[in-house]
Amino acid sequence: IYPLAKQGGKSEFDITVETPGSLLSIIGIDNILSVKSLKLDGTLDDKDMQIIKQMVNLKSIDMENCQIIESQEKKDKAYNDFITGLADFADEAAKETYQRKKMSTGKYLRTQIGNAAVRASAKTETNIDGSIIYSNIFTGFKFLETVVLPRNTKRIAHHAFANCPLLKNIKMSDGLSEIGD
Repeated sequence: IYPLAKQGGKSEFDITVETPGSLLSIIGIDNILSVKSLKLDGTLDDKDMQIIKQMVNLKSIDMENCQIIESQEKKDKAYNDFITGLADFADEAAKETYQRKKMSTGKYLRTQIGNAAVRASAKTETNIDGSIIYSNIFTGFKFLETVVLPRNTKRIAHHAFANCPLLKNIKMSDGLSEIGD
């Protein structure tokens, strides 16, 4: 019934993930296709979610006591720091040009306002305070019957559970604010 499962592989796991991104090292690559029941605690990131996405023989998953974070936050911080640095550099260049009387007061003020707007947009928080169930994360899971989402789930992205013919139960959080198609 589970055609891709490793013969004799462990099928039930109850795991606490203490370090985001470490799920593969805990389960082991040889067990990925054998996993049928998974109970997780701790903090998961998008690397862990990609490992879960490979567990195509999964029948049930309980993530109630998990938090799913986006490792994208590090990339966002680097991007925001870069944009802020550019705005700071542009401010300095404009200030020097203005002080040498090579720029009008109006242009200098417009440059300062523009750079302030760039800084403000770079620091805008895009992360929501809660877990996100990624798009297509369980798409095509033929055996999936039960999903318990993290208590702090705020958003389920589009097609998260598409083509899961046996899916009967999804326990969602009360704080869920957005569900994709």
